Amino acid sequence: MKILKNVPISLCLTLIVGSAMFSPRPAHALLAQCAWFESAGSPWLYSDVSYSSLDATTGVELQILTQLTQPISDSALDYWVVSPSGGSAGHQLEASVGPTYSFSAYGAIGYMSGGTFYSSIATDCSGNFQFNAPTNLSVNISPATVNVGDPVTITWSSQDADSCLFDGAPIATGGTHNFLAALSDSRSYVLQCSNNWGSSSASATLTVN
Repeated sequence: MKILKNVPISLCLTLIVGSAMFSPRPAHALLAQCAWFESAGSPWLYSDVSYSSLDATTGVELQILTQLTQPISDSALDYWVVSPSGGSAGHQLEASVGPTYSFSAYGAIGYMSGGTFYSSIATDCSGNFQFNAPTNLSVNISPATVNVGDPVTITWSSQDADSCLFDGAPIATGGTHNFLAALSDSRSYVLQCSNNWGSSSASATLTVN
């Protein structure tokens, strides 16, 4: 399945930001995730932080903040977790085709002192996602005007398409076709490509004399 736009994602990075004041044993599998999934034909975004085997030493806490932002900002979440058995915190959002969504997640192990959170291990992720129909469809016929029997080249291309039709027949999402022109080839050629989020089309005309 394809997703549109150049959408860079900064995946989970574990950062050592220790404080000399405190050095708990780290949680195992402290992981931040910023990703998407499909459900019932709709795209969903989620950002969360999960952990396991947290050191249960008195004072050790896990701070988790996640945020999903669309044209209207969604609420950020802030959790303080002391359960040593593991768990996760975060949220998900059903996305629409078109808007750009930004999301992030941050988790850290540490403790509170004087209203300040001191962390020893942190993990975070962030990224942007946009779900769109295929883009940059192109059909090029060269030369566009020919005589009967002349060679013709049709080149087509698309971006982020799962499948394409050329004049109603299934075809690769990009390619080249060469042939010798006949009078019956004098017409418009239509490329239609689709993915889970919609379809787009492009066309070009060949004139045969």
